[in-house]
Amino acid sequence: MDRELLLLYTMAAFTGVAAISLVAMAGMVFGMYRSSKLMRTRAISFMDKLEPLAESARKTLDETRDQTKEILVDVKDLTASGRKQMATVESLLDDLSQTARLQAERVDGGVEMTLRRVNETTEIVQKTILEPIRQVRGVVSAVTAVLEHLSGTSRRPTPDRVTSDEEMFI
Repeated sequence: MDRELLLLYTMAAFTGVAAISLVAMAGMVFGMYRSSKLMRTRAISFMDKLEPLAESARKTLDETRDQTKEILVDVKDLTASGRKQMATVESLLDDLSQTARLQAERVDGGVEMTLRRVNETTEIVQKTILEPIRQVRGVVSAVTAVLEHLSGTSRRPTPDRVTSDEEMFI
C-alpha cells in the first residue's frame, strides 16, 4: 500500500499543480480579455475621432482636385494663348524688319541718286556757267591790263610805295 499511497499522493500533487496552472492560465486569459477590451474601447474612441478627420480630408482632397483641374485648364489656355501671341508678335517683327530693310534700301538708293544728280548738276554748272565767266574775266583782265599799259596808269604799287606801306605796319 505504500506504493499505492505514494502513487496516489503523486497523482494528487500533479493534479494540484495542473489545477494551479489552469487557474493561472485562466487568470492570464482574463487579463488578456480585459486588455483587449480596453484596447477595443480605445480603438473605437480613436476611430470615432479619426472618421470625421478622414471625411474632412477626403472632401478637401476632392475640392482640391477640382480646383487643380480648373487651374490646369486655365494654365493650359494661357500657355496656348501666349504661344499664339508670341507667334503673332514674331511674324509682326519679321514683317517690320523686312519693311524697314526695304525702306532703308530705298532711302539709300534715293540718296545715292540724289548725290549723283547733284554732282552731275555741279559739273554742268561749272562747264556751262563758270568756265565762260572765267574766260570773260580773263579777257576783261587782259583788256584792263592793255588799257592801263597804254594809258600809263597802273594800279600796281611801285617798290617805293610798297616799302612805305610796310613801314607803316612796323
